[in-house]
Amino acid sequence: MRNRGPAQIPKRIDSIKFSLMNPNEIRKMSSVEVKTADTYKDDGHAYKQGLMDPKMGVIDPGVRCDTCGNKYEDCPSHFGHISLELPVIHIGFTQLIKLAHSKPPATVAARCYCMTNPGPIQSIPRSQNRTSTDREYTT
Repeated sequence: MRNRGPAQIPKRIDSIKFSLMNPNEIRKMSSVEVKTADTYKDDGHAYKQGLMDPKMGVIDPGVRCDTCGNKYEDCPSHFGHISLELPVIHIGFTQLIKLAHSKPPATVAARCYCMTNPGPIQSIPRSQNRTSTDREYTT
């Protein structure tokens, strides 16, 4: 690998914010939709729309990334996405989901709203609290 020199790091970071991306943002940022679990063909080349699709970066010297055009040492790597037939719950949210289903709707309406409708977190007046619908879980 080439020596790129010292990284320029800011002396002070005021804040960092982590949040979830909604499915549309993920698809928009994704470099490829993975449709097959296959990796390499018999000739050694990766399957298009497979787990090793060259649009997600390359690992072979001399081969260029289909997304950014860089070789493996300069390519930052890119992610793909898999479209699923049914929603899947992330294991990290199971406690939040259990909490939402164990309390009366008025006490967790704000949490449910934030969990099912990604966007800016806002305060919801008690008179406007609403419960989640099946449609919100599946979209």
